[in-house]
Amino acid sequence: MADPTDLLSTLGLTPGVALGGLGLGYEALRGNQMPKGYQPLSQAAGTLGQEGQQMMSAGLGGPLPPGAQALVNQQQNAGMANVRSTYDKLGLSGSTMEAQAQQSVNEQTMGTAFKISQDMMIQGMKATGLSETMYSEIMQANVAQDTSFAKAIGNFAAALAGASA
Repeated sequence: MADPTDLLSTLGLTPGVALGGLGLGYEALRGNQMPKGYQPLSQAAGTLGQEGQQMMSAGLGGPLPPGAQALVNQQQNAGMANVRSTYDKLGLSGSTMEAQAQQSVNEQTMGTAFKISQDMMIQGMKATGLSETMYSEIMQANVAQDTSFAKAIGNFAAALAGASA
């Protein structure tokens, strides 16, 4: 069997240059691959970001989602029906007291809508924050790959410098 150092010397390489070249070749052939689990993580981050933006939009005065708006409407309708029924039984339908009671129902309904909006804003902020964290993790994995490749280039360059000295 031939001595590997004979082959290296025939090519004009030292063992250090050869090892550095192998490391560089491996990193170059491997390429800049996405980390394992990238696709589902990236999709989840995108979905969370979109949902977070939608929730924050509702929290910033945009329309409530249909289910939440239906709950608010149901609360208001039930409250108004109760007020009408109560004041009708008392024979005070159309009175100032009934109008004040209706105003109270409207204020309670607005409070409920505000609370839902506020909760959605908080949840939206949490979702977008989590989405940003997930994207940050993906970027850090890519930077680690780039660092590995840069280190392989540096090792090869150092081996070449040592060989020429």
